[in-house]
Amino acid sequence: MILSFIIVWIPQFVYWKMVSGSFLYYSYSNNEHFFFNNPQIINGLFSYRKGWLLYTPIMTFALLGIIVLYKRNKNFFLPILTFQLLNMYIILSWWAWWYGGCYGLRAFIDSYGILAIPFAAFIDLLIRQKKLFKIPGLVFVFALVLFSVFQTSQYYYGEIHWDSMSKKAYWSTFGKLSRPDNFKQLLEHPDYAKAKEGIQAVKKDE
Repeated sequence: MILSFIIVWIPQFVYWKMVSGSFLYYSYSNNEHFFFNNPQIINGLFSYRKGWLLYTPIMTFALLGIIVLYKRNKNFFLPILTFQLLNMYIILSWWAWWYGGCYGLRAFIDSYGILAIPFAAFIDLLIRQKKLFKIPGLVFVFALVLFSVFQTSQYYYGEIHWDSMSKKAYWSTFGKLSRPDNFKQLLEHPDYAKAKEGIQAVKKDE
């Protein structure tokens, strides 16, 4: 097992040696690091800039599914709960918790394979309900899928900014494929320099 682990990392070690002269190389620079004493959990989950559950609301069911696992499969519950809590803590402790220009919080994508388990548990529970709850529930799930697709289209066409959305900017384009004339003035640009010091600040266009 240890040998397999080492083999997987050999290409990375070789690459670092070729480009830097060292087998171990820290590729981040310019004072980029974690602030483990100030994780941006609330911002990371709910903020208008990049809130994970705002721009990918269907993943709420994956989080609820962890509770379902506690009742139906405790062997999965504790490992997945532990992983998710640590994953959120580490990801959202990075100095730029919004992870630059992108749609939503891309840093969580790598964990979707694991979160598929509680998500499936929640959907399975929903399917087993009476029609009175099952049909509206499944319709709501499908609606959230369409909502995410629509917001992705908004991002593509520029109605959702890559790193500077604010409450006013979000609601000015909600449900639309067009922007108001003052859209740029509604944005709140993150102050990258201050973020590297652990200070959460924004700048606005005049």
